[in-house]
Amino acid sequence: MRKFIYFSAPGSRPCQTFGPVMDKIAEKYPVDKVNVDEKPELAEYYNVKKVPTTLLVDDNNEVTRHVGVASEDTIVEMFHEYEG
Repeated sequence: MRKFIYFSAPGSRPCQTFGPVMDKIAEKYPVDKVNVDEKPELAEYYNVKKVPTTLLVDDNNEVTRHVGVASEDTIVEMFHEYEG
């Protein structure tokens, strides 16, 4: 199953800005939200060094990623660009 994994931290200003964008995306697309402070092992597993980071995964294998704040269109485009 293809889905987004959104890595963030509550104290990060960019995450505070980007969080509502990912909330809107989550209304139409599968999104797992990961607080890196609570799940550092998952961030390490996916080699996430900065937040916000959004991964597109297929069966938990990374397809592509975006580091930083982005528009809703940019993130949604990731989902459709890698459709099988």
